[in-house]
Amino acid sequence: MVAFWYEFGEPKRFAKVPPCAKRRLPEIDLILHGKDFTAPNCHGAGAAIVQKGRFWTGQAQLLYQPPSQADAWVEIPFEVKRREPRRLLLKLTTSYDFGVYDVYLDGVKLGARLDLYSPDIQVREFPLLDFWPDAGLHKLRMVCVGKRDASAGHWLGFDSLHLRERRPRVERYGHDKDADWRKKPILY
Repeated sequence: MVAFWYEFGEPKRFAKVPPCAKRRLPEIDLILHGKDFTAPNCHGAGAAIVQKGRFWTGQAQLLYQPPSQADAWVEIPFEVKRREPRRLLLKLTTSYDFGVYDVYLDGVKLGARLDLYSPDIQVREFPLLDFWPDAGLHKLRMVCVGKRDASAGHWLGFDSLHLRERRPRVERYGHDKDADWRKKPILY
């Protein structure tokens, strides 16, 4: 199908197009960058450093280097301003020296264990939960539970935590609004 427009006279400019840098889609995620959580109270035994690179959100990630599985954990506190439907997902690095981690939100275990080993370095998204988080403070905790035999370590590359907006109709229809995600954590 082809459409033609014929205009008489001088064309009129109805709106000014903003410069490219200002033409962005609306933010649909609430994002916390891993690089902001290197403080000693945010991790267990071992070093936590900012590793820079073009692969990661904000050009850097939190690289946590525990010497072993013992006392190996990372905590990311975050605040939710308004109760609305969100998908919790983590953007993590997988590599040849990374471990296996369990993920908890406010003390509730989410999903299966995350095996972060891969023979080559990759950055992946790990969706964990679809829920209506209450407004207020929350805490995500990742605990090392071991490593694959092929892995050279128990490390963790934490790019970012995302609370992704779910489709507008989820909020409009109130799907699972009254469900207690703590009793039954679900990922659709």
